[in-house]
This record gives sequence, structure tokens and C-alpha cells, in this order.
Amino acid sequence: QSHDVSILLGIDNCEETYDYAKSICDNAEIHYFNRDLGPYIPFNKLSKKVKTDYIYRFDIDDIMHPRLIERMISLNDFESVSTCNHQLFCENGKETWNGHRRCEGQFLIPTYLFRLVNGFESWPCSADTDLFVRLRRKGNAEKFTPETLYFKRVHDKQLTKHPVYGLGNQTRIKFQKFCLLGQKFRADRGISHADLFVNGDLKFV
Repeated sequence: QSHDVSILLGIDNCEETYDYAKSICDNAEIHYFNRDLGPYIPFNKLSKKVKTDYIYRFDIDDIMHPRLIERMISLNDFESVSTCNHQLFCENGKETWNGHRRCEGQFLIPTYLFRLVNGFESWPCSADTDLFVRLRRKGNAEKFTPETLYFKRVHDKQLTKHPVYGLGNQTRIKFQKFCLLGQKFRADRGISHADLFVNGDLKFV
């Protein structure tokens, strides 16, 4: 089955990357943002320009299997989010991790559904986890295949290695705990996403 595919590329505050992308991307719609917007807001902005039925979130420094998009769509029932396993490798192509694990940061979702839940929160990390939690609470299932169709590049500038928001960091853990709190629990205690920071730290977590 064939599908209409559009490539939307968002680049925030890096003219060198923008110039390079323009030189090699003949079939992509490139959008440049004049300031750093963090890992999630550019995707929200791009999603408003999508004209296809589905959105697939892809990080430009990673690699996808040629069958990934087709497989993700075949899993989806237009009411779900589709995910697969992923594998890690470093910049020189050497594999860094032999196992396979579910890839939550990269997924396929119906465009209307992403807009219905207002996309990602403007967090510095863990907003993908929060998105999945909100979708599950709305009754939207996750369609998962154990096939390894996504290959995530490991390098020093990625978010998971950030000195403050990287994997295992206490700030990231606090965000994850916050998004796992039940919505009713948060509402009963007057906790909202706007209450996240007090003097630079997370409140209630």
C-alpha cells in the first residue's frame, strides 16, 4: 500500500544546520526557529502544518528501517499510537547495546489525536512519557511491535546525556514522577503543569 508522505524538518537557532539541511534536503519542508525551543516545542509547531492523516516523530540524527512507516501505519487503527523496538549505536556505526527495547520517544500517531491532546508539554525532558500517559488515560491504546525498526544514534550532545536532564538525573526522574501522578490526584491537590517550578525546582514531587 502506498501513502502520501511529507517531510517537515524543524531547526531551532542553528544557522549552520539550517544551511546544511537546505543543501541536501530537496524534498523536505524546512522550518527555522530563531531561538532555542527545547526538544518538544518545535515538534508541536510542525504538527500544526501537517496535512497527512498520521504524524511520525523522527530525530534527524537517527536511522529508521525502510519499512518503519508502512509497518507503523499497518498497526494503527486511527485511534492509537504505534511504537516499535529500537537499538542503540554510536557515531562511528559501532553497536553500543545488543538488546532491544520499546521506543517511546519515536512513534506514529493520527494527526487529529496528537492535536486533540494538545501535543507535548513544554518540558525540558520526559514530555514523551507524559504524552503516552495522557493518551492511555483517555483510553487510546498503544500498538506495539517487537520488531527493531528504529536505530538511535548515541552522541554527547543528545538530551539523554544532558548534565541536568539526562537519563538517571534527578530532575528527569522528578518530571517522570509528576507525569505519572493521576490527573484526579493532581486536581484534588491543585497541582497543574504550571506549578512545576518553584525557585528552579519541581513542586510536589
